[in-house]
Amino acid sequence: MIWLDHKNHKQSVILIIKWLILAKLAFLVATDLTANTIKLGQSFSSYDQSLKEPCLVGDSVFINNSFQEFGYTISSTIAQHFEQTTGFLSVGVNLFLIGASYSLEYLSKTLRTERSLTILFNYSTKAGSLIYKNRKLNQRGELASSQSAQKRKELCGEAFASQQSLGSRLFINATLHFKDKASLERFIHTIKISFLFGLITKTSRFKEETKTFTEDAYLTVDGYQEGGQDSDFNNLLQEIKQGPCHIKNPEKCIKGVNRLLQYAITPSGYRQQIALNNPPLLEELDNLSVLETELAAYHESGHEALQSFSDPIVINSAQFKPSILMIYIDKLASLYQVKERILFLLDADLSQSDRPKLKSGLDEINDRIEQLKKLVEICKASIDHQKCRKPISNLNQPLAVEHLLSF
Repeated sequence: MIWLDHKNHKQSVILIIKWLILAKLAFLVATDLTANTIKLGQSFSSYDQSLKEPCLVGDSVFINNSFQEFGYTISSTIAQHFEQTTGFLSVGVNLFLIGASYSLEYLSKTLRTERSLTILFNYSTKAGSLIYKNRKLNQRGELASSQSAQKRKELCGEAFASQQSLGSRLFINATLHFKDKASLERFIHTIKISFLFGLITKTSRFKEETKTFTEDAYLTVDGYQEGGQDSDFNNLLQEIKQGPCHIKNPEKCIKGVNRLLQYAITPSGYRQQIALNNPPLLEELDNLSVLETELAAYHESGHEALQSFSDPIVINSAQFKPSILMIYIDKLASLYQVKERILFLLDADLSQSDRPKLKSGLDEINDRIEQLKKLVEICKASIDHQKCRKPISNLNQPLAVEHLLSF
């Protein structure tokens, strides 16, 4: 590992391959729906959207360019969430490569539904960047350079992981659960949604602003930490998660939100975990997550010997698989949202008579989730479109528990 202060380093412009934009969400899903670990120098193929063995060897140079960012959003779609929390627009690079490693199951809790509204606090810290420098062909690269363009592509793809941003992310979400869609809409017309960020941290103001809303609604608190000592955050989360709070008695949930926010912003909490020496120690970098990974094309990075321009027809055929994966990921997100709703209803103990049916519905949803996750793995592992389209008999059937999701 080589350390280099950013003041003495003139960063080069790294080309992010344009055709990766077609698969923005396709590889959010991996084992248990988290992103694979990507190493600097690793090869990438656009044809089957896969990582390959490195064809280069080099030095990982750390550039100290830290910054911190805090913000909040109020319920969004998947695409909006990643635009807001990663800084990439909806036409940005593949999420598999920019490092969206937090789980789709957690993410689904924060997304917009017909019966819930979520205030999401996002605290991001970038410690610096690792850049792959002093590169040269390794044994695999030397072998590929003497082969045909097609063989070079099979061995080394068209690009390599050239730069990674290291840091940590902390998410805190407070979710309001409503009886049905109409109840949610009435709340939105009663309360100025833009005020919710302030309301969710102050019990008296929250109760004052919501007193004219007379229907039943509940508040829950959750969160997720990526990078740093996440066990500290998880322990705190377990302490404050004591079940749903009725909208008229939000004290314990608002207290929980504030405890999590204090953990995020105080020097002795989350911030202490991600503080670095100058230069950083190796073990400090191991404590961080890869937030983003950028790719560089071989022919734009001084490695013309590995150049293998792709046939546009081949690239177009590769667009088919990500589009199918997008459909499956949307279905998975929807199933996780229904699962979260059932868990909320069981936790809130709103209907004793429906508990057996809700538990049975939970089993049905878990079964569908497992089927979809297996199908996603098939799609990722094969460019055979027919295998990827393998039908699941009950995938599109209505859920038996659907009529029980209101209270």
